[in-house]
Amino acid sequence: MNMKLKVSAAAVALALSSMAQAAETATLEEVVVTAPQSTEPLTVKTNPKKPRQPVPAHDGADYLKTIPGFSVIRKGGTDGDPVFRGMAGSRLNILLDGEQILGGCGGRMDPPTAYVFPASYDRITLLKGPQTVLYGPGNSAGTVLFERIINRAAQAGTKADASLMLGSFGRKDEMLDAQTGSASYYLRAGATRSHADDYKDGNGSAVHSRYTRWSTNAALGWTPDDNTRLELTAARSDGKAAYADRGVDGSKFARDNVGLKLDRQHMGGLLDGIEAQVYYNYIDHVMDTYSLRSSATLPSNMMSTMNPDRKTTGGRLVGTFQLAEASEFKLGLDAQNNEHTIRSGAAPGYAGDYTLKPRVKDAEFKNVGVFGELRQDMTETSRVIAGLRADSWQATDYRATVARGMTSVTNPTANQTRKETLSSGFAPAAF
Repeated sequence: MNMKLKVSAAAVALALSSMAQAAETATLEEVVVTAPQSTEPLTVKTNPKKPRQPVPAHDGADYLKTIPGFSVIRKGGTDGDPVFRGMAGSRLNILLDGEQILGGCGGRMDPPTAYVFPASYDRITLLKGPQTVLYGPGNSAGTVLFERIINRAAQAGTKADASLMLGSFGRKDEMLDAQTGSASYYLRAGATRSHADDYKDGNGSAVHSRYTRWSTNAALGWTPDDNTRLELTAARSDGKAAYADRGVDGSKFARDNVGLKLDRQHMGGLLDGIEAQVYYNYIDHVMDTYSLRSSATLPSNMMSTMNPDRKTTGGRLVGTFQLAEASEFKLGLDAQNNEHTIRSGAAPGYAGDYTLKPRVKDAEFKNVGVFGELRQDMTETSRVIAGLRADSWQATDYRATVARGMTSVTNPTANQTRKETLSSGFAPAAF
């Protein structure tokens, strides 16, 4: 049986038009990704002083979230806890000019990035993953270096760098960085301040979210030649932040720091360089229910305060050995001691004033690490890097009681010390 199918030109045109519309509907819009340019595998370097959108970062986590792979657990307006590739906390090393800084709050209200003021640094370097053993333990997610750069050839004379940003709801960010010196010495000082008032939601109601944070830092350096630097540093910062998601606010984020660093490179011979550093950090953190709220509406028995603090002392010594023209080996030792105390009570002037109570040590941590890292250049575009590290840890629990729900019970590990020696290493090849 023969059948004839007649299709009109109008029907064909309609079918083709429908297909074109479907193809157009299925096409996704283009996506623009902006990220710092990388010149080395697994390494990202960026200048925090360059203009940044949408507004300048006011804390370390706020800046890191602009790097692909980072997200942030926001801790109110003044700071956040960075997460890299799903890992956070001790898995992500944060170093400020070579110093490892840890917060005081057990609930990470003040992670290390709470004490980072990005605009006061010259370079931020991200080393992705456990690809180095040079910068302390605990870097399975990566290591972030906040660094200040001293250029001896350009340090003579006086210069300053300043910025000001104004925004809605009283937002003000200010930064001043000044330096003076000669070929043999330099003096550098800086200050930053960030502030914002409570913002308003869509209904025009104020949200409990205001914050203020400030920092000052200074460095005095001696540079007798192009390859030698001796530097004394000091820093102080503080802040306060209101939190809309909890019943307590952060009314104090104080940090005091002093450090001494010696760096000598290109010495010639087998031992080609030496880096030595010692530092002291003290964190004094206060959480309370009244100082950033209307105390007139709070009964005296609700005006409570928690005041943890942490004292960190540490040091680092690294030698660079030039085994051959294309072979470099770094051998080093680093150490750190942390003492954590806490006290709590009522607001100053009331019965049980927390400022009149002694601090009680609840934990102490000690770590000594030995590490070595070999870099072998294969060609102009390829190299092999391998590292090995061993860390001796010691932690002592001094808590007499621990919380269980709404009650306190005797701590089963009170006054017990745990010691472990942990090893780590890597051997990737980059081509």
